[in-house]
Amino acid sequence: MFRDYTLQTTWRRALVALVGGAVVGAFCILLMDVPFLVGVFDTPLEIAQYLTGELVDTLIYVSAALLIFFTPFLIFANWFGFRTWLSSVLLGFSIPFVVVLMLNTEFLTGKNEGKSIHSNGGFEWIDGELTLYGWSVAAQRSALIALVGATVALTIWRIAYRRPRPNA
Repeated sequence: MFRDYTLQTTWRRALVALVGGAVVGAFCILLMDVPFLVGVFDTPLEIAQYLTGELVDTLIYVSAALLIFFTPFLIFANWFGFRTWLSSVLLGFSIPFVVVLMLNTEFLTGKNEGKSIHSNGGFEWIDGELTLYGWSVAAQRSALIALVGATVALTIWRIAYRRPRPNA
């Protein structure tokens, strides 16, 4: 189900797939910003100008995240024969989910030094401790970014892998 040794790729297709995945990821991230920009800017032209200005930065960040986090796992998965679309999507969903969850819960940096954070639904942090509501908000944010990661992984898989042509 997860392994398929018949799918093949080349370094050229893999590189093109990473570029295509970065472009798709950047556009998905920018599309997530559009509902929040409607109240900030007056006209659709101003929103388009803002998004155009942010496109290069977002493309750089998504490309860096792909190279740092996704590419090493993708190389190992390819080496061990995990070349199906399902294994790619699971990898693309799980890596961003774990990374963003760790960043949202400040798992990497330790305690939140006694601060309290309140958002629309309630307290996310109370005296440096993450509340149950905070965990649910962190999981929701992580899942949203992980869906973008799964979309990017599916794009990379679709561009990179092909079945070999039979010799006639």
